[in-house]
Amino acid sequence: TPLLQALIGLFELPEDDSIPDDEHFIDIEDTPGYQTAFSQLAFAGRKEHDPIGDAVGNPKILLAQSLHKLSTACPGRV
Repeated sequence: TPLLQALIGLFELPEDDSIPDDEHFIDIEDTPGYQTAFSQLAFAGRKEHDPIGDAVGNPKILLAQSLHKLSTACPGRV
């Protein structure tokens, strides 16, 4: 039950769009003497392996379907 409550709480929370206080961005145009340059990083182009991939389109729907399947498999218990 606590895991299910945590999942539902996670799905229902609004996205946090605030910027933390310790993150300060300097506007590049306002920095005198700054020149842009491009450096290709060795591992920057590689994509991380996503084990789920496109198998889960909407996690909320997957949770509801899985709960339905569990409740039909174990009637009276879940």
